[in-house]
Amino acid sequence: HIVGGALLGADGSMRTSEPYLPVAFDRVRLHGRPGDRLWSQVTVRPSAGGHGAALHGEMRVLTAEGGLVLEAEGLSLHKASPEALRTATGTRLESWLYKVEWQPRRRALSEGAPDAAAGGRWWIFADRRGVGAALAEALRRRGERCLVVPSPTEPPRAGEVARFEDVVRALEQDTTDRPLRGVVHLWGLDAPSAGELTATSLAAAEERCCGSVLRVVQTLGRANLSTRLWLVTRGAQPVEPGAQIELAAGPIWGLGRTIALEHPEVWGGMIDLDPAHDAERAAALLLGEVDRPDGEDHVAFRDGQRYVQRVVADGALDLSAQVAPLRPDRTYLITGGMGGLGRRVARRLVERGARHLALMGRREPTAEAAEELRQIRESGAEIAIFIADVSIEEDAARVLSAIAREMPPLAGVVHGAGLPGDSVLLRHTWEQFAAVLAAKVQGSWNLHVLTRDLSLDFCVYFSSLAAIAGAPGQSSYAAANAFLDALAHHRRALGLPALSVDWGPFSEVGMLATLGANALSDAGLVRIPPDLGVRILDQLIERGGVQTSVVSGDLASYIHGLAAGRPVPIFSSLPQVARARRAARDEVSADASLTLQAQIERAPSSERRDLVFRHVHELAARVLGVRPVELVDTRRGFFEMGMDSLSSILLKNQLQTGLGRPLPSTVTLDYPSVTALSRFVCDDVLCLERGEPAPPAAPVVSEDKKLVAEIKRLSQAELEAQLAELTSFE
Repeated sequence: HIVGGALLGADGSMRTSEPYLPVAFDRVRLHGRPGDRLWSQVTVRPSAGGHGAALHGEMRVLTAEGGLVLEAEGLSLHKASPEALRTATGTRLESWLYKVEWQPRRRALSEGAPDAAAGGRWWIFADRRGVGAALAEALRRRGERCLVVPSPTEPPRAGEVARFEDVVRALEQDTTDRPLRGVVHLWGLDAPSAGELTATSLAAAEERCCGSVLRVVQTLGRANLSTRLWLVTRGAQPVEPGAQIELAAGPIWGLGRTIALEHPEVWGGMIDLDPAHDAERAAALLLGEVDRPDGEDHVAFRDGQRYVQRVVADGALDLSAQVAPLRPDRTYLITGGMGGLGRRVARRLVERGARHLALMGRREPTAEAAEELRQIRESGAEIAIFIADVSIEEDAARVLSAIAREMPPLAGVVHGAGLPGDSVLLRHTWEQFAAVLAAKVQGSWNLHVLTRDLSLDFCVYFSSLAAIAGAPGQSSYAAANAFLDALAHHRRALGLPALSVDWGPFSEVGMLATLGANALSDAGLVRIPPDLGVRILDQLIERGGVQTSVVSGDLASYIHGLAAGRPVPIFSSLPQVARARRAARDEVSADASLTLQAQIERAPSSERRDLVFRHVHELAARVLGVRPVELVDTRRGFFEMGMDSLSSILLKNQLQTGLGRPLPSTVTLDYPSVTALSRFVCDDVLCLERGEPAPPAAPVVSEDKKLVAEIKRLSQAELEAQLAELTSFE
């Protein structure tokens, strides 16, 4: 009732037609005992990029005399859809499940002449199969200039990317007057086939593929180049159900989806070639996609047919449906088993009849975990604890050998181990990236090899929505989970059990539960209660699917917010996404519905600079989670006011969407205030006349202040990594 009062207008009517539910506080302080009469003061405001899907604010409770009794900071309210309200009191989930499918789609006809008529240059990261060479030759015949970077030689070796420094220098020196029309990365075509994979070759392949893409993005960002980056694989996507796939290149797709969100100014798309095509045929199809794109950025070719990827609804789920009991004479393995989510899974398995559990983790159980495991044991279950790293081949083999010797036969595996990424692309190191890949990529592969000859009832991978949607600041996490999805399809093609669940965020436990009000909650997703999650998992195992996404909340607002309003083709088939895009256009006034560029063109010249200033001011306030009237000092640095790397990316992307043109990747660091950023847009981007009214000039930012601002942008993990590097000595 106290919070609800903040949503009332002056006449007592609700200011919103849809209900909001309070879901979390960051901090609550009790200052005294309440009296007979209390007053409340609640402030709420829309979340950054949430488009009304979530509200944040603060609450204070006061005595009649004005004494402070209680204050709550970081209040979060999420819009509750009718489906969410029904779920709270029912057992049927109508719109929580989604799946990825490939749909036949012919290329949309492009009008006008190809871009090649203007002449330009291309960077081609060529494969050893000859596709890149054939593509470069076709471009050269049309007068284009191509810088071809050959794929590293066989056999693949860890450390290949260390020599990528030479490639980076060559790219940075490629500065002709010709525009950089595209970057085509084909090294994924040389990833080892699934039948040839070993733990060692898999690690080397990920370093070569993902590591090189990471460095290309960083090179483009440092040079402030606007172009189209295309990532090319071959047979890496499950376009045809049941067909074998080349899963080593799978992580590229998760990485690519995050590049599209963090750096739309360099994004082209991803293309999965038909393994049956020769180099000339593949290059011809590839040329059509990269030279004259039709807006689709997830494309595949099979048997002469062009496909595009779409996320679609995956039906309803009845939580009251009966599930088969688990076998008391079998063992069930949970990796990440000592974590909060792993323990919830363990408890649920025991509730379903399991009596022998093997929990695997890198660290001893905490006191809290030990107490919960004691309670589970008291219910009649044997729990064996294995301190081991599933990403290390020898550790995983040791645990599986111990289970085979000392416990009943293994019947089920739940792979829940993992680490979050927590670094934006321009600051990511390969060492950080590889650490996130290890538990999910190497760990799942080790488990696959060690169990593929066993008769398992189920094998479940805890993947993430980030794998199919991308996640700013979580590129390595998205890449790692994309591998889990690929491995599930690979196992099914072999006739082995596998289910990959692309979970939305959990409450209380899981990879993202401790990250606070990040892009997920700000954009309208509701965190899944873990006890509900394990009941959902019961039903998903019974359904027998291979890959399913489980998302609670407003997925349309989440996608719309992530992409800063840009179209996201992979989600365009969802009716609620189309409705959300229409609603976003209808909610604003006629002038505001125009892009900033269009508004400027229609405004008198004397008002244009002020229009830019107001727009930047409003965007910055929204990203910082405050009202524009609260952002008084427009010369104060963004990062002094609490902006971090992720929110600065959101500000840049929303601003360049409004402008209809790309901005430098480091624009918020180089111009770190409302005033400085507004003047840059006016003077350098739009080239408005300097005689027009403008906000006061920003003080020159010294190199020392830039360094301080850059340090403030670092996450805790990034800061610790930088300090470790500075304090290490050979």
